[in-house]
Amino acid sequence: MAKNNDIVYQIWKTMEKKAEKTAQVIISNIKMPILETLKVTNVSQPCISSILSLMSGLTYTKTWAAQMIDASGKIPEGILRGTMSAFGSYDECVSIKADVENFRGQYCTVEFHPHLPPAPHFQSIAKGLDIFRNFTAPDKVFNIISKNAHYFNYLSYRVGICLPSTCSKEDLQKMSDKVSSWMYMSSQVKRCEVKEELKLETFQIFVIGIFLAVGCLVIFATFIDIYQRRSDRKNEHMNILKCTSTDYLLTFSLYTNGKKLFSTKSARNTIGALHGIRLISILWIIWSHTYFFINYQVFTDSFLASDFVSSFMSQPIVNGTVAVDTFFYLSGLLTFYVTLQLLEKNERRLNIPVYLLHRYWRLAPPLAFTICLTMLIPLLGSGPLWHEGIDHVVEGCRKYWWTNMLFINNFLTSRNVCLNYTWYLPNDFQFHILSLLILVPLMRSTARGLLITATLILSSMVITGAITEFYGYPATRLYGLPTTDEVWEFCTKIYFQPYTHLGAYCVGAMVGYLLTKKQQIYLSPFQQALGWLLSMAGLMLVLYGTYDWNRGEETSRAAVVLYAATHRTIWALAIAWLTVSCVYGYGGLLNTFLSLKILVVLDRVTYAAYLIHPLFQQLYHSRLRVHLSGDQYVGIYGYFGNLMVVYPSAFMFTLFFESPFLSLEKLLLTRFTEKRGIQRFT
Repeated sequence: MAKNNDIVYQIWKTMEKKAEKTAQVIISNIKMPILETLKVTNVSQPCISSILSLMSGLTYTKTWAAQMIDASGKIPEGILRGTMSAFGSYDECVSIKADVENFRGQYCTVEFHPHLPPAPHFQSIAKGLDIFRNFTAPDKVFNIISKNAHYFNYLSYRVGICLPSTCSKEDLQKMSDKVSSWMYMSSQVKRCEVKEELKLETFQIFVIGIFLAVGCLVIFATFIDIYQRRSDRKNEHMNILKCTSTDYLLTFSLYTNGKKLFSTKSARNTIGALHGIRLISILWIIWSHTYFFINYQVFTDSFLASDFVSSFMSQPIVNGTVAVDTFFYLSGLLTFYVTLQLLEKNERRLNIPVYLLHRYWRLAPPLAFTICLTMLIPLLGSGPLWHEGIDHVVEGCRKYWWTNMLFINNFLTSRNVCLNYTWYLPNDFQFHILSLLILVPLMRSTARGLLITATLILSSMVITGAITEFYGYPATRLYGLPTTDEVWEFCTKIYFQPYTHLGAYCVGAMVGYLLTKKQQIYLSPFQQALGWLLSMAGLMLVLYGTYDWNRGEETSRAAVVLYAATHRTIWALAIAWLTVSCVYGYGGLLNTFLSLKILVVLDRVTYAAYLIHPLFQQLYHSRLRVHLSGDQYVGIYGYFGNLMVVYPSAFMFTLFFESPFLSLEKLLLTRFTEKRGIQRFT
């Protein structure tokens, strides 16, 4: 055994000497050309000195020098199938400390772009550039590259470079320009960074203080709640405490709020099927966001993305934006259903300030805490994609948080808005204000209220269609159109705006009015069959109406404008039939499923899940160090992984940051309205 160990030891020593000799030969051959190139490109002297030290370290196979080369990205496998990035090893790079010249490892990201003609208007990834249609012979490698050249309008060849910290971003830009000119490409150094100690900023300390204060309040309230429930002592002190402040304190009790949250009981006159509809809709939105909130530089086989977009089976994912209109429909339905019932009890008197304050208080506190959570995200990670994925999110909230709290953020045109996915909330609040234009006339005259509603629906269609045609926009937010400046402009002028979704809200409002006024509707078997047939046809038409566009095929502008103007209202009408059928006893097993008790519990955290799920998705993708496969099974696995993280977190978020404020509002409104002898909004 000893002899064998000696042999192995000698082999390893020989390997070491061979490696050193090879390194010396390589460095001696490339040292002078590299040095001359650095001088010609006017790289700074400190950078040149450090690179010379790096080459010297490689000559003697120093660990830190080898790590610097090892941590840099190389040509990735699968580059001809669209593997666009060579990240290298971020963590290895930033942990390097050289034993000479006192420099550290610095991780830099360099992007290389081939030269392209101006991008066509709303270029689809399913359609290549005409200029390269017959670029070269089919058996040539450049045939593959040229056929997929349009991907470089959205992506780039990205390389992670580990350099001495003495080299500036400008030094690397000069070096990359030299390399890219040789390859007939352009280059850009996106970012350079070294490892830095974590430092809390003032606003982050303030946010942490808020969370600690709320946490302590919840724990204290829970302790008092449990103590009162279990204690048999009813002394004078506790009675005084009960009469003064305990009711307000107990609104923050985990015990009380938890019992309400996990209870399967529903309030009287609750429409059970709405729980299932709302839950399915938020699950659908999270599913779609699994594919939207991602940096596509991480994918292997990016050139196969067009196959996914143009797949018939993928259309529910890529056209998932209509799930949001289900929520607008539900908002209109519940607003009118609840309000009209209260007005009947309250002699048709509408307290407008309470009506508006109730909606603001329902939406604002959880949103405020979500913004606070966003401020702490920079403390939670790092990586080659970290700043690209997170900085704009945090910076947007630092600048524009107030627009979210005023519910006007859907009118901003900057891409660095605060929580861009929360565009739904200002629309919902604006619709709540606008609903007064229907509610007040509706209380006086049914015909007048219906006429105003029909006018608003028609206006929504006309305005959306007119803007689509005037600017030459696509029919909807197509997944095959990556997030470019053009698409962002489309979102700010069409997708984020209230006039686009007003039709769906008004359809819901009229269904709410119908359910309030009609206790039962008789439908013949033929009418039921016709209703279901039209409803399913509407759903399929909306879902798969974008199929040709996602495949890169062009149709007439008339078809584009017609779809843009009508599809969201058609979707709401189809969901309206589903709702009416379930309420009036024609839903059968579907109504039974949508009204399951477990769905009632899961639905109660829908708002929390909506607010926090993109933060988890962006956090995960921004922390990535390696490639992801574009395989559908990976997407499905990632989706269910999202759910396993999001829903437990949503329950905690609801218990700490939503339920207490709903209970507090209920208590305050009860005491406010009892004094005035009016019904409260719940």
